[in-house]
Amino acid sequence: MKKEAYMTTKLIEFFNKQPRLGGLSTSSKDGKPDIAYFLSPHMIDEKTVVMALGNNRTFANLLRESLCRLYDL
Repeated sequence: MKKEAYMTTKLIEFFNKQPRLGGLSTSSKDGKPDIAYFLSPHMIDEKTVVMALGNNRTFANLLRESLCRLYDL
């Protein structure tokens, strides 16, 4: 069974502090790294982060493989 990560209330409050710059890193099928920068992502509950992504490499990588890393910059 797959383990899910849950965020604490304090982490959610920190995550939702505005304004912020975030980064989302993914990799292509052949392992080429990619990072997308975005302003103020929002965590709506302990398992869900909302952000806007365009139709780009990062989005394509997420559609293919949902593993990623989120950064607070």
